[in-house]
Amino acid sequence: MGRQIAILTILFFISSSCSTKTETSNFQSTGSTENLVKVDSGKTELNIQVDLPDFVKETKVPDSLTIDVDNVINGDFNADGEDDFASLVTNKKNNFQGVIVIHKGDKHEYFVFGAGQEIDGMENLDWIDIFKVIPKGEIIAPTLVDSNTGDIIGDDETKKFKLIGTGIYMHVDESEGGGIIYWTGDKYNWYHIE
Repeated sequence: MGRQIAILTILFFISSSCSTKTETSNFQSTGSTENLVKVDSGKTELNIQVDLPDFVKETKVPDSLTIDVDNVINGDFNADGEDDFASLVTNKKNNFQGVIVIHKGDKHEYFVFGAGQEIDGMENLDWIDIFKVIPKGEIIAPTLVDSNTGDIIGDDETKKFKLIGTGIYMHVDESEGGGIIYWTGDKYNWYHIE
């Protein structure tokens, strides 16, 4: 019996020394984004609290969403003259990925695309490899795809327009496929872009 306890004790110490650090952090805070961030191994909880803008920390987003602080972009997404916040997110309930946009301002408005919320027939945006901004004023057009063959025909020149706010570009690395989330003046819309 004593020998079994000694062996179990040794195994416990060996397994404890081999454990890895987790890369997520759950701050204990009520209703703010501080408990919803994914931390890379080089960041601490204090760094994240400092890194996120105050308006993001004060926005009450669902507890089910985890903000990926390694994939954050800023821009005037809703064309109001203020820099807003966008990040990739993961829904902890279904592990679906998506994008959150948080507007700077007193209303603390946020919008979720993917992560279980449908956008252009998709609820999971786990394919995003490239996540960046498209400058306000850029001319964009959706991509025309042949419905029979799936071949790309080109830009739909009849639907091209100038972005009134900063666009959010998402794409699959080393592949053709992606899209843009953009502000229409009263809501967000999606264009499929190759």
